[in-house]
Amino acid sequence: MKIGRINIIVMFLIFFIVLLVLFMFTPLANLLPFKGKTDKKSVITLYVYTNNGGNVVLNNSEITRVYLTFIGKDSVKAYLKASPEKNYKFGYWIINGTIKVTSDILLLEIRGNTSVSVSFEKIKKTFYYLKILSNSSINDIIVNESKVYLPYYFNYTKCLYAQLKANDVKTAMYKYKFLYWIYNGSIISNRTIVLNMSYSNVTLKAIYHTVKLGRYMLKVLSPFNKTVWLNNTHINDKNFTYIHEEPYLISIDVNDSLKLSNKVTLYFKDLKVYIDDKLLYCIYNVPFLLEIDKNYTIKIEYVAQKPKTDIFNVPIIVNGKRVITYMRIYPRQSDFNASVEVSDDSIKIVGNGIFHLRLVSDWKEIKISVKKNYETTLRIEMVMENGPEYYTKGRVFSPNLGSSKVFTMIFHNNPFIIEVKGSIYEYSGRGPFKTSFPGVSAFNTLLIEVRDGEVELKIEIVKD
Repeated sequence: MKIGRINIIVMFLIFFIVLLVLFMFTPLANLLPFKGKTDKKSVITLYVYTNNGGNVVLNNSEITRVYLTFIGKDSVKAYLKASPEKNYKFGYWIINGTIKVTSDILLLEIRGNTSVSVSFEKIKKTFYYLKILSNSSINDIIVNESKVYLPYYFNYTKCLYAQLKANDVKTAMYKYKFLYWIYNGSIISNRTIVLNMSYSNVTLKAIYHTVKLGRYMLKVLSPFNKTVWLNNTHINDKNFTYIHEEPYLISIDVNDSLKLSNKVTLYFKDLKVYIDDKLLYCIYNVPFLLEIDKNYTIKIEYVAQKPKTDIFNVPIIVNGKRVITYMRIYPRQSDFNASVEVSDDSIKIVGNGIFHLRLVSDWKEIKISVKKNYETTLRIEMVMENGPEYYTKGRVFSPNLGSSKVFTMIFHNNPFIIEVKGSIYEYSGRGPFKTSFPGVSAFNTLLIEVRDGEVELKIEIVKD
């Protein structure tokens, strides 16, 4: 009887365990009896994960929680944009743990549960520097109108402009002279420079030269005034002294002539230049350089002389063509003091002097165009040659012509007529070819006399 009861209890326990197992592994809906019609809806969940440094905007709305659930939809279109905070920048997206996207905007069509994570990166500031150095411990450097002390360092993170200026420094015994900047291996000689510092490291070095201060004297001795040039400046005095407190480089040049007045010009030869009694080879009108780092005395010697040219080649116009003839200084002039200049078609005479100018034979008309100063006295004659000496004969033309500056005179042949400014000055029935001098065929020379002034003549001849 007891055995029967035990068997019944064991069987009951086995049945209870089977029911318990079936209940655990079978949905409750399958266990419950079906009552009416069911409406099963789809569910899509989007998980969005962000780290520090920014937010995510979904379809123009900022996401404020980790996941979003969409019920009753087979697919969802999601427009996601990464929005980094200040001092951060977008890094990348990770979709479903495997797909990496580097664009900060995502356009997804979601058909099932999806996870999206975004990574933001902190922006690291890149610092650039301006560094200023010098070869001299004594300097004066200005950066943007403020004095700085070297070595100078300045860090920056964005594009900047900087103005730098280097000044000389003077002490009781020395002067520290700025020479140039060294910038990226290049030499810049300007004291003031402007830098456009655009995301790069800049290093400059100011180069100075140390000069000992004192009395550096240059003394120049010359026979005449206004014959020496120093640094392209004409020195008026023949004995000149220049003193400076620091060494200097000077350019020295010596004239080859000296115009004493409109009447007299001296010409120099045999130039000798002595520097502290040491002869230096020099050439007229060619500068030479001398560094004055101590006291120097320059002594200049040369031989001065007046021009000794008696004959000048001068131009005349014959039948419209330029012809070169000669003009000679009239002999035995005790007061001769004139100079002659020649251009393409004219002759310029300055001072006091008488000249003979050779014409051409068989001339028909001689036209002389004259330009002169108001105070100048001018005399022109037709001259005949007879042997080696010159004789003034024939018609004489010697008016002062008042204050006229520009006029013409014309000599006509056969009959012999002289016109001045269009008026007949002198007339003769005897032509220049009808002379009584034996051995002379014609008047073929002009005598030109200039007194106290300046005359320019242009001579045009028409031949038969």
